[in-house]
Amino acid sequence: GLVSLTAPVYLAEIAPTRLRGVLGSMNQLAVVIGILLAYVLGLRAFELGWRNLALVGVLPSATLLLSGLLWLPETPRWLCAANRPEAAREVLRKLRGTPNVHVELAHIQKAVSASADEPKATIADLLAPGMRTQMCIGCGMLMLQQFSGINAVVFYSADILKDAGIDDAEMGALGVGLVQVLATVVCCQLIDRSGRRTLIFVSTAGMAASTSLLAVYFHFKEDISSRLATLLSVGSLMAYMVTFSLGLGAIPWVLMSEIFPAHARGLASSVATLASWSSSFVVTQVFKGLMETITPAGVFLCCTMEIIFTFVFVMKFVPETKGLTLEQIEVYFKTSGRGKQNCVITPFPARP
Repeated sequence: GLVSLTAPVYLAEIAPTRLRGVLGSMNQLAVVIGILLAYVLGLRAFELGWRNLALVGVLPSATLLLSGLLWLPETPRWLCAANRPEAAREVLRKLRGTPNVHVELAHIQKAVSASADEPKATIADLLAPGMRTQMCIGCGMLMLQQFSGINAVVFYSADILKDAGIDDAEMGALGVGLVQVLATVVCCQLIDRSGRRTLIFVSTAGMAASTSLLAVYFHFKEDISSRLATLLSVGSLMAYMVTFSLGLGAIPWVLMSEIFPAHARGLASSVATLASWSSSFVVTQVFKGLMETITPAGVFLCCTMEIIFTFVFVMKFVPETKGLTLEQIEVYFKTSGRGKQNCVITPFPARP
């Protein structure tokens, strides 16, 4: 939980504007690669057992994460807020690979000075008119991500593949994990080219179509030919995993790290992360009961309606943050989002 909060925010604060989406999405890429490695190590060929597999999962945290913290620098924005501009300049020079960082540093110092005039944010401040929109977007996107049906699809993936004649559940799970990794790689390539909104629109459209077809499959699977059932079920399953990973899997975390103002970023991101994992807990608790009450077809139909709502939510409330610095995004929301003419992009000098 702590890493899921701090990693996206840290990446957003150190990344250059043109690569912020890519680096933010790489956090999700690391997650799905970890899941794929867990699938691989869980194969019967390794004979690890769940206790040893859990122990192996601790090793990256104990080695890569803890050792990495020894050389990771503080972010330039934090250093400026701590009144250490020279240290911020040195960090920026190392991160950008050029000594020519005075323009970017000036933008950061100006934003930090403006934030210094703001009182330290409290929970009540997060519900005030000046923060309400960001909280609605940040919490809303992460909650809608959890309610989109990803848990239902993963839960039933083994049954779907078995019905399709793939009896080896291990290899089936391995295939699903590999699809997630490849689609997330594509997301990393496109997020700073196509934009956040475009990828989410493509993602939710594909997910809604996939869950609709899965609802049809579960409702009519006893009445259709085995070949058609295989095409419908496996095709819908893979299409869902691809389109989820293409947008809704990674982008809500990227948006969460971008939209909150500097003086409230830590607290607001904590609340958004809490909303995400609380939603995940709720889904876990009610999922089995829903399956028994309204059948799998009914659950996937509900997922379709929720995904359509997500599409509309993004269209109405979520602005495009591609190409904007964190400081420009902050100004955008302070001016109530009255068009991007309030956030004129001044590119930083390119690397020589």
